[in-house]
Amino acid sequence: MALKTRRRSNAPVAPNYTEADVRALSNANGEPQWLLESRLAAWELYEDMPMPNLTEEEWRRTDYRHIRWNEVSRLPNGTTPTIDRVPSQMLQPLVEGEQGGMIVFVDGKLVRSQFSERLAAQGVIFADLHTAARQHEALIRANLMAKAVKPTDGKFAALHAALWTHGVFVYVPRGKVIEEPLHVVMYQSEDGMTTMGHMLVVLEEASQATVLVDYQGKAGESQFSYVGVTELLVGDAANLKYVGLQDWSRQTFEFSHQRASVGRDGQLDWVIGTMGGEFIKAFVEVDLDGQGAHGRV
Repeated sequence: MALKTRRRSNAPVAPNYTEADVRALSNANGEPQWLLESRLAAWELYEDMPMPNLTEEEWRRTDYRHIRWNEVSRLPNGTTPTIDRVPSQMLQPLVEGEQGGMIVFVDGKLVRSQFSERLAAQGVIFADLHTAARQHEALIRANLMAKAVKPTDGKFAALHAALWTHGVFVYVPRGKVIEEPLHVVMYQSEDGMTTMGHMLVVLEEASQATVLVDYQGKAGESQFSYVGVTELLVGDAANLKYVGLQDWSRQTFEFSHQRASVGRDGQLDWVIGTMGGEFIKAFVEVDLDGQGAHGRV
């Protein structure tokens, strides 16, 4: 008896989203009109782009066709989980001493936001991205997916720009030196869903900061996906220490774009720890945009 074999298609099925999901997400978060328009413009780009496949140079060693988009396309709903789902060790400082602030998300929802009043009085901003979009419109519009990662960078960059679910904005004004680290936790307690976290860090000229981001997920029965973006904008003569530690569950698929831009005489020390997940596809880039710029990853 002859056995028939079938080859896998090189055209993976796409995530199950529509423009209505974009509008619903923006409305649920009370976003300003300009941000909705930005999301919709990114959605148009997303729809026009094909899903990446094995014939493309950047994806020819990246076969992600075993992800089950029908299982993981669920976005966070209107309920907010509690912080007690987060393992206690994740809420401890990652280094000795005090922290300048902590922001914690569970399943794409903000569950804790603490920030030093002393740093806030100096003009430093450490806020969840939805709040920052309302309270610091000029800064967000000028920098969000405009100078580092852009929606045109790829299918998943465009998807993120249209449907990012949560994020953090860090801003340090010119000449301010922040000694205490700022700590962000993104924890996934439910499987069978997708979250899209965004980190936007802007250091003005001759400023300094340390940012620690901790990604972790609880083991589950079905798949989970994370579509993330990290943007690090380091101004002239500024100094950023940035640490991203990831320990997703073994059912997790991650697609992320991470890019830094370092100005003249700027300094970036970027530590990436990737320890979990079933599948990780991360584009990590550093642009040295001035004489004396230094980036170490």
